[in-house]
Amino acid sequence: MALERQGELVEAIAQKVLNSVPSPWKALAYKATHFTGYAESEVLVTRVDGSVVRSTPPHDLPDRELRADMYREGNGTWFSMAMLITPDGRASTSFNYTEEPPADGKLNPWLFEDDLARFPRDDAHIPDWLRAWLDLAAKG
Repeated sequence: MALERQGELVEAIAQKVLNSVPSPWKALAYKATHFTGYAESEVLVTRVDGSVVRSTPPHDLPDRELRADMYREGNGTWFSMAMLITPDGRASTSFNYTEEPPADGKLNPWLFEDDLARFPRDDAHIPDWLRAWLDLAAKG
């Protein structure tokens, strides 16, 4: 049931992004970074002529819900996601559970502390980059 719900949420994100960009285009890339209390996202539109422009994603995307639904006890959840949508409506999605996600530099260490409290990870599933942020938060 959880996988079915996750599929529905991924489909909802794809449809909302697809419907937010006027045609014609060759590809849409939706990218999002999330932590508890922080989110940033963008849509990159590849035009028919090959040029790429940024577009603001719809504000009602259920990516926070998807992130919460994909949490696994002890393993955590994803930090960032990327979705590629083709003109025929097909979407492929990847999730980053381990690498430091891209962010615009407005992060503070307490975001990571809050996120780990909301989505706990066993020690073995805390990446080194996250541990460094948590150490900064502990130093206050």
